[in-house]
Amino acid sequence: MKKRLAILVALAVMTVTLAGCRPAPTPPTPWDDTVERQNVTEAVNAWVNGVEAYDIDAMAGESVLAAGFQLRIEEAGESYTKDADQLRAELAADEDAQKNFRSNENYIIELRYDSSIVEITPSVARVAGPFKTYESCVRVPRYESDHGQIVIELEKGSSAWKITAMTIKFEGGAATKSIGPKPISGFGFYKLVP
Repeated sequence: MKKRLAILVALAVMTVTLAGCRPAPTPPTPWDDTVERQNVTEAVNAWVNGVEAYDIDAMAGESVLAAGFQLRIEEAGESYTKDADQLRAELAADEDAQKNFRSNENYIIELRYDSSIVEITPSVARVAGPFKTYESCVRVPRYESDHGQIVIELEKGSSAWKITAMTIKFEGGAATKSIGPKPISGFGFYKLVP
């Protein structure tokens, strides 16, 4: 009997000892509002830089747009909706004209987006604010080509914030769709590019 009791006590001691040998689970990273606001701001600024440089990956790449992305453009009383595939196809179709106009005509576009984070949670964020675009080339001095409002909705992925939806409301500038030379393509910017 003493032998059995000794064995049971030894097993209990070993079980307790071995249970303490397992590594503790890694706790989830705590939410840091300041850091996540900075990450959202950096994601939006990277998109703006992509627009200015006509960098398709920075504007609409897989690491920028989330699955199911939708773009809504409103201008001159009309609205248009595009998914990521249509947007990428339009941007790719215009890429050669963009490169040529930039190298041959010194084309420059500036997108001034005065954005504010209007909502942020651990999984979603919404950014909104007014924008103005300025364009110039060798033959055309810098001018305000458009202005309006942009709302960007983002979701927190496993490694970064991605854009799920965007609404661009053009409120008119020197070149609107109604007087512009071509229909809205891509994000609707680049009014000066032929």
